[in-house]
Amino acid sequence: MCSAMSTERNSDSSVWTINIPCVWCAEIQRNTVITHSGPVDEVALLLKEELKTALKHFQEKLESFKEMKQSFDDAAQHIKTVRCLQEEFERLHQFLQDEEMLRISALIEEENQKSHMMNERIEQIDREIESLSNNSRAIKDDLDAANMPFLQNFMFSEERAQITLQDPEIPTGALMNVPEHLGNLRFKVWEKMQEIVTQLLSHWTPTLHILCCSCLMI
Repeated sequence: MCSAMSTERNSDSSVWTINIPCVWCAEIQRNTVITHSGPVDEVALLLKEELKTALKHFQEKLESFKEMKQSFDDAAQHIKTVRCLQEEFERLHQFLQDEEMLRISALIEEENQKSHMMNERIEQIDREIESLSNNSRAIKDDLDAANMPFLQNFMFSEERAQITLQDPEIPTGALMNVPEHLGNLRFKVWEKMQEIVTQLLSHWTPTLHILCCSCLMI
């Protein structure tokens, strides 16, 4: 009850009125005549109802401020983008390292396969060169021989002079497929990077949307 509030008895001994100088109390005084059966209780009840209404507004305002506080907290975290920037560059660096290792591994595997094939072909050519060299020396020896031995061994010399070997050629596909590994390399890597960019946008877009909505509410 207001400290300046007082009660006085009307000429009718069964009726009391309350003098309430404060704004709320004055409003009640204009509309209220309290009987002596419970003037304080009824005034307290009316004031409590009005105070409950005010409390409800305070609680609603409190919840609104809490929601905005959360929005400001989110915005404050979003402003701290240095670490986020570092993390995204780390992801890009890791992607490029993984892509490099993947392509180098494929290149090494192809190099090993084709090197093995070329080594086998080189060994075969070495054997053929040795065979041709031996036959060439034998034919020279036959030519240096006397006429009679030459005529006796002519059939063998003629057989040696027959070249049955085909000229060696580099097999199809023996060389590295340079266009496959280096052609449009940057474009191919960029295409794969789009997946990371899409994931990045899907990660940040909801946050940006919430922050923008919060700003519009301020």
